[in-house]
Formats: sequence, C-alpha cells, structure tokens
Amino acid sequence: MFALHLRRFRTAWPAAFGLLLSPALFSLLLLPGIGRAQQLDFAQQVKPGQQLPTNESVMLGIVGGRPPYKITTSDPKLEVRGNGLYLLTFTPGVYSATVSDAAGKSVTKSFTFIVNQAVLGLKVSITPDTITVGQSAAISVTGGTAPFSVKAPTEVRVTGAGPTFTATGLDSSIAYANGKLIINITDAKGKGGHTELTVKADPNIRPSMSISANSVKVGQSVTVTLGGGKPPYTVTDTTNCTAPQSIGPTTWALKGVKAGLANITVRDSRQAGVFGSLKVVDALAATLSTGTILVGGTADLAARGGASPYSATDPAGIASLQFDGVSHWAVRGLKAGSTKFSVKDATNDVVSVTLTVSAPPPFKYVDERGAPMPQSMTFRKYTSYDLNFIGGVPPYTVTSDAPAVFRTDTTICSAKPTTSGTYLWTLQPLKAGAGNIIARDSAGTILKIPIVLK
Repeated sequence: MFALHLRRFRTAWPAAFGLLLSPALFSLLLLPGIGRAQQLDFAQQVKPGQQLPTNESVMLGIVGGRPPYKITTSDPKLEVRGNGLYLLTFTPGVYSATVSDAAGKSVTKSFTFIVNQAVLGLKVSITPDTITVGQSAAISVTGGTAPFSVKAPTEVRVTGAGPTFTATGLDSSIAYANGKLIINITDAKGKGGHTELTVKADPNIRPSMSISANSVKVGQSVTVTLGGGKPPYTVTDTTNCTAPQSIGPTTWALKGVKAGLANITVRDSRQAGVFGSLKVVDALAATLSTGTILVGGTADLAARGGASPYSATDPAGIASLQFDGVSHWAVRGLKAGSTKFSVKDATNDVVSVTLTVSAPPPFKYVDERGAPMPQSMTFRKYTSYDLNFIGGVPPYTVTSDAPAVFRTDTTICSAKPTTSGTYLWTLQPLKAGAGNIIARDSAGTILKIPIVLK
C-alpha cells in the first residue's frame, strides 16, 4: 500500500473544503502486493477530487504484481524522493504516477485534485527569477495578512518578515523539477502563494585541483593545490599507488607508494568531486650483470625507474660504455682498477654502481690438465693433437700461419672452458714442414708457438 498524506496549515478551516496542495504534501509508501495472481494496479479508497476534512488523508494502495515496487513520475510539479512522491506547489490539477514491480509490469494512473480557493489569494513575485549561487533575488507579496511564513528548499535562504523578502542562492537547483526551486508563502489567515526561482551553479562550485608534476617516483612526493567547491576537502587514490596526506586547508601531498597510474579523487564537503591522474614510477636504479670483469671482459649496465632518457659516465675511465639508446650499456674493461658508474635520469636524479676491472691471469699454452707446454713443439704428420689454452681474456682465436702444413680445427673449439678450465682446439697435420700457431685472446694478447711436423 502507499498513502497519499495531506499536510495541514495550523489554521482553523472549515471541515469540508477542496484539497489543499502544499510543498511536501504527500508521500507514497509501498507495502507488498496482496496476491500473486492479481494484476498490478492502484487500489483507490478515496475518489480523486473528493473534499476532505483538514485532518484526513487520501489513502491509495497498490495491489497485485511482484514486490519490490518502484514509483516514478514525469510531472514537472512532482518530485520522487526515495519511495516518496511530493507535490511542490499549491497548484490544483491532474497529477499522474506510475508504479512498476519486479516482474517488469507497470501501471500509470492519474488523480485529479482541487484546491480550496480560500487558501489562495496571495500574489507572489520574484525579481530576477534566475540567479547564480551566492546572488540574491527580491520577493514581493501583494495582499494577505502579516505575519507571513515561508517554506523553501535548502538550496535557497529566504530572509525578511514580509511583505518583502530576500532569497539568496546557496546551491544549484539542477536537481529539482525543471531546474526550479518552489518558494511557498502563507499569511496569518492561511492564504498562500508561491514563486519559482532558478539557481545556477557558480563556475567554482565544483572543487578543482592542480598537481605540481605529471609523475612522481616511489618514495617521493608532489603537491596538490585545491580550490573551488566548499571546503574542507578530501583526497583519495583508489589505486593505492600514492598516499595522500593533508598539509594545509587547500594543500595535500601525494607520496609515491608503488609504480602505476594513480586515480586521484578530490571531494568537497558537499561531495562534489573532481578527478585526475598521476603517474607513479619506481625510483631510479642501476644494476650491473656482474661486479667484476677482466681487462677486455664485458658486462651489462642497466637503468630502470626514474624518467628517461638516461645517461651514464665512468669517472675513472677504466671501461668503455656503448649505449643502446634505451636503458642498457655494453661495458668493456680497458684497464685494471675500480670505478663507480654514474647513471642520471631526465629529472637529474643520480645513482651509482661499482665495477672492478681486474688484470687477467697470463695467457698460456697448456696441456689438458693446465700444466704449461713447451714454447715449441714437434709432431708427427697425419696425427691430430689437442691444443689447450688458459688465462688471458676469453674467448680466443687460434689459427695457423702455415695452412698447407697444418691447420686448426675450429669446429672442436669450445665457447666455454673444459672441465679443467682450458679452452680446446685440435691441430690437424697435413704434411711435413714447419709453421706457427697464432693464439690471440680478447684483450689482444698473442701467443706464437712454433710447430715442426716430421
């Protein structure tokens, strides 16, 4: 069931009169339907337009259908507030409402009401009829008997004792029917009248924010400056990429917590909101694939976090740096020593990472156990021989300067050391003669081993 309730003025009126409609005049309250098989409809207990005593209410009901129910109306002088339906003016006439149920069924009915002309008669005018929040309009009442009482929505403040009043806009009237506020005035004898006022939003009615940077690093902070709207403000980040903290009535700090795109929401005391975003990046860091290399050895230097582009330098000058244009450098040891590479990002943040370049052990020709071999060798022809090298800066190249006499078999060359730590080649004799094995490491050290084949 829902009830159409009648609000009364505190005035002794005749027992029977036309139905008086006033602001917040009636509310529609829903109760469950009384039968599944029954068709959804209004159950009317009092005929529309019937004259009623002051203290009575017009009771209407809903029958059938499937709860829960929903009431709607398109009438510009009606307003739905939750489950209540309110008439905003003194105006008599035909008013309609629609009820729908959980099954998608709906029914619309119209109800005609009359108004006792004895309660009308005040002429109410307002100048101007449209203002901005913070501005005022003058209300003038013609006729009637003082004192006057005023009823107005919370979006407007009406001051004065009558017959002139001042209406000041406190908030936008956009949420009301046709965007208008209804101001009702009643005199001492119960006569009434009303006027309508439109209150437009102030350009600064919604809050605003200005973030001091487009991005912030984890562990660092940027400042948010707030304005507009109605303080105090709240600042939240639904992504938890930042930790908002108030540092003043209109200033907040956003501290980077984790990398990502932060969704920042600012709301004022009326819950009006403005939204923005902030990129949170990891703090600048630099890493080396290894902390120690040999002269001629290589490593990878990488930058991450911070803001690109990056740059890197070696203040000690013991290594060369070749940049890939993004975030990596190929490092090559030039001489023994230690250095701290300096890596800088676009915001001039600087981090350092240490590299030690060591002198390599001597480059040697050895046997399979790593023991030194003679500086010259005599072999028999037509028999293959293993060649083992160690030390220096791998990888090596091993060639013959007498390819007609013997050659080195590069297919057996191992890119990694053998279990004994040596690097292995094979000498393939071709005919009797002499020549040299030329072995070279990556640092440019050369071994020349005379070979005689018999």
